[in-house]
Amino acid sequence: MRVLRFFIVFIMVVFGWAQARTIEIVQAGQLELRNVTLDDGSVQEYIILIGTPVELKIDDSVIRANRVEYNKSARELRLIGRAKYITQNKNADGTTTDQTLEGEDLKVNLEIEGVEGEDVFITTQNILVKGDAVQRIPGQIGVQGGYFTPCARCGRTPNDYAFTASTMWIYPGNRLVAYDVKVLIADTPVFYLPALVFMLNKERPTKLEIGQDEKDGWTVGADLPYLISADSFGTLYVDYYQNRDVPLGIKIDHTLYNAFGQQNTSKFQVLMDPKPVGSQGVYWVFNVDVKGNQPALAAKSGLDYSFTASRDDRSSFNIIPVQAEVKGEWEAFSVRVGYFNVIDGDTDPQVALPYQTRKLPEVEFDPKSVKVFRVTYDPKLILGYYEGPSNPLNPSARRAGERIAAFRAMYSHTLSWSWKPWSTADLNINQSFTGQYFSTDERAVEQNFTANFSNTFSAGNSISLNYTFGYSEGETPFTFDSVFKRKNHTLGVTVNLQPAPEMSLSAQQTIDFEKKRDEQPSGTATLNYNPKPISISVTYRENVFKHQPEAISGSFNINQDTLSLRVSTSYDYGNPDPDPAKNRPGKFGPLYTDVSYTSPDRFYATSLKHVYDLDKQQAISLQANASFTGPLEGLDELFGVTRWEDYTPSTYSATLEELYNYQSSLWSGTLTASREQVKFTVTHSLNTGADVNQIWKGSLNARLDIGNFYAAFAGPLDLNRRGFFTRPTLEVSYSQSVSGIDLRTGATLNIKGLDQQHTDLKSAYLNGQWWVSDFLGVQGNVSYLGEWDAGEKNRTDTLTLNPLTITTTFGREGNEPQWIFSASVLQQTYKWTNGEYTGPQFDPTLKLVYNRCCWTSLLEWSPNKGTFRFAVNLMQGNYMDIIKGSPETGIQGPF
Repeated sequence: MRVLRFFIVFIMVVFGWAQARTIEIVQAGQLELRNVTLDDGSVQEYIILIGTPVELKIDDSVIRANRVEYNKSARELRLIGRAKYITQNKNADGTTTDQTLEGEDLKVNLEIEGVEGEDVFITTQNILVKGDAVQRIPGQIGVQGGYFTPCARCGRTPNDYAFTASTMWIYPGNRLVAYDVKVLIADTPVFYLPALVFMLNKERPTKLEIGQDEKDGWTVGADLPYLISADSFGTLYVDYYQNRDVPLGIKIDHTLYNAFGQQNTSKFQVLMDPKPVGSQGVYWVFNVDVKGNQPALAAKSGLDYSFTASRDDRSSFNIIPVQAEVKGEWEAFSVRVGYFNVIDGDTDPQVALPYQTRKLPEVEFDPKSVKVFRVTYDPKLILGYYEGPSNPLNPSARRAGERIAAFRAMYSHTLSWSWKPWSTADLNINQSFTGQYFSTDERAVEQNFTANFSNTFSAGNSISLNYTFGYSEGETPFTFDSVFKRKNHTLGVTVNLQPAPEMSLSAQQTIDFEKKRDEQPSGTATLNYNPKPISISVTYRENVFKHQPEAISGSFNINQDTLSLRVSTSYDYGNPDPDPAKNRPGKFGPLYTDVSYTSPDRFYATSLKHVYDLDKQQAISLQANASFTGPLEGLDELFGVTRWEDYTPSTYSATLEELYNYQSSLWSGTLTASREQVKFTVTHSLNTGADVNQIWKGSLNARLDIGNFYAAFAGPLDLNRRGFFTRPTLEVSYSQSVSGIDLRTGATLNIKGLDQQHTDLKSAYLNGQWWVSDFLGVQGNVSYLGEWDAGEKNRTDTLTLNPLTITTTFGREGNEPQWIFSASVLQQTYKWTNGEYTGPQFDPTLKLVYNRCCWTSLLEWSPNKGTFRFAVNLMQGNYMDIIKGSPETGIQGPF
């Protein structure tokens, strides 16, 4: 079988039968090669695969058939008998789903990825389509004599609702367009539609709303999808307001595919929105968005184009921004043409917001980079006529007003050159230039030049020179491309030496030719000496032009097996100056001392870190750490787990961190101990300073975690008073998720303390659901909050249910519940003051749901509020209200 499979793949590669398409032979039992001579004398080459079944993978598509015949000349696959063609469809939200096309004697054109066949079934995640004949081309599927329904996945006969059509076009993941449509209820024709658009991604639902409002009076709203052709469709929105000056509002949201050749999408939106009661007239809103690609002018991938225009009187009256762009790429260059304008539809065609720059138009020409010998040249040219905010730093632009218009030509390029003069040396030179030239006789230039030379004499011994020169000058009339005058000119030298294997030296100095001698940057030198186990590092910084040392820092390390020691500090020489305002005395940096020890078996580790202020001759902080990780069978025996049949030594972990800050007089620390799912943590802090308001005050907190349960104690401390704890609390929480149960609960208890007079429940919550049986479940969120006033004389208790729901199901067909009765009761907040109930009254909401898999209906009633609602849900989307009512709005509908 492997030999046959290899031979088949070899044949496919040799004959090049798919060219750009990647084909994998997943399964086949027999191979035949056959030549057929036609009547005109031409010879057709065939490759025939036979199996039970043959399975091919073409890119992301899968083909299954008992016999596959490939015609090399026609580049066509013929699937003999019943066959399946499975493709991946991309949905509107970016996800992918399988689409299966099943039929008799399917023909697959590998050139255009087309499929033809008879007696076909097409199945997706949401819909089933049957047809007498099918024709598939990339992006759409045509079906003749079709039947489609979203109820096929429910497994019932007959389907609750379905449609037949003489012709259908399926746009996978988007929509199905059908003509001469009969609507079927339980497979019985009910009424006729000349055309129907069925959105596969639930985009445009039909809706009709009738209601009443205090300001607008009677209102009517209708959302009406319409269809002109398979590539032209949209939605008409009509709104009526009884009391507005203009009672009728209209919105059209239209989508048009391939209006300008192929591969383009146009979206148009127009809204006439009546102004609110008390105002006259309407707001106009429109948006135009066109994007596409058009093969033209021999561009490699065609010309990409876009156009947008919009107006929204609700934010800016009659202001219309317009933007357009066309771009393409050729072998030697790419071109982009852009246009942006802001138009006042009434008076001033020059209007624009302060930050907007109009491009009327802008053309970018970007040739590909070229390389001659070792030099790479990459140019770009941008030409445009602009109108925008004036440059406030340019006097002539300020005199022209707040906005100015001018022509600009901007040329830029980069030059780069690399060379190895000899095997150990490298030379890299780069130059960049940008020049802007304006019709106002102004110009602005930016140029940068860098050269880097390095040579490595041997391992650790090298020299590097880095030269930079750059400047910008000139003025621009606009704010968006303003240039600030600057000039930089430097030469840097870096030398690395390694006189011995354990010693290295490095020095670095930069000269700035634009600065005076006493303004030059400092140089640095670093010495590293590493005779194991010792490591010494010293860094020295000095301004050699002023003969003034600036700083020195160093560190001393010992690392040997399990013990390590590190000592480090620094000294700042300051800035001695006769002027007291400039004088800065020298000072030491902190002295850091770190000592650590790790046991040979890596179970134990301890460390001590001390920070000392050398100038003030006083300690800053002291920190100690200790940790353990490993098995402790003695503790296992103490807990009794060693007697378990499946006992294995567990890993214990413990860490202790203690820190004392001498400056703030604060002592803090953390102890953590854990074993498998059990973790215990204690944290503390205590102020030992001289401040009488804070001394001997702090906190002691503890937390125990066991799987999904934890208990936490928080104890603010005041050791100056007997009793110690001021406002302690205890918090517990538990969560559990098992089959049929999802539970989260917790509570916080106030414990009597020095500043807390009562031990009582502060808060509690219970969230989750529990299916007691197949037909009874309880779901909900319950929370409690108890609060005292400032003097702890009056207490308020609040119970919130949001909501508490009892669900009961009646009748099942397979795994699908048919009737679901949900009683959503107590969906509100209850309050008590000092134990007396203050309301509100009991307010249940009753729901009745009928679930038919591909559609559901909902009846909802709240007797105390006097509200009701009836709604329908198709294809498991959002519910659409058919009728609803309340005492405030009256009856509204149908929807």
